[in-house]
Amino acid sequence: MRKGHFEVGFTLKADSVLVQSARAGGVWLCAGKQIYRSREGASPERFAEPLPIKPGVKVTALYQDRQSRLWVGTASEGLFYWDTGGWQKAPTSHPSILSITEDAEGNLWVGTMGGGLNRLRTRAIELAGLNSGLPFDAVQSVCQDASGAIWAVGQNGLLARRSEGTWSLVSGNSGWPGGRVECVAAAPDGTVYVGTRDNAVFCFTNGVFAPLGHTDKLGTH
Repeated sequence: MRKGHFEVGFTLKADSVLVQSARAGGVWLCAGKQIYRSREGASPERFAEPLPIKPGVKVTALYQDRQSRLWVGTASEGLFYWDTGGWQKAPTSHPSILSITEDAEGNLWVGTMGGGLNRLRTRAIELAGLNSGLPFDAVQSVCQDASGAIWAVGQNGLLARRSEGTWSLVSGNSGWPGGRVECVAAAPDGTVYVGTRDNAVFCFTNGVFAPLGHTDKLGTH
């Protein structure tokens, strides 16, 4: 739907397609056992490996939580979620899943066909370090942006980002215009601000870094 009219964006060969909004923009799609990610103006991309379900089993619910994990409910084979190691099955009181949502504390609520409402609590503590893919052990600045991604700055001046369960080194990419990083902060509108050790500030918007520049609100002290 755009400007009051429906437009055909693409067609997937499946009897039914389930659609759910994605936290970082675009939508998640499920056609049969295959999950797709669709972004504005681009063709759908296959997401990871197909769901480990039997042919003909219907997917009934899709949900992406605040930690960017993708949850999938099925009509007869229970609840699955995508982790860095692949699809994992989560225990529920009934194998038929009808709905999925998340509360303000990060608990997942799962509605079932005959087992009532299930609450899945997240782990109380999760350690992120070199073993989990974080490219440094000493973290001096950290924030979470509007899409749910975690940004971290190491004492070695590197900047890393965790999205969909995976850490990536941002300051080592060719698109990073600055030098060694000092701190990072996120704004409610989705912009991420990065301060460097040579007194520069860069803002990250729509996938691009740009220098903030000096204004009347940002002096040279």
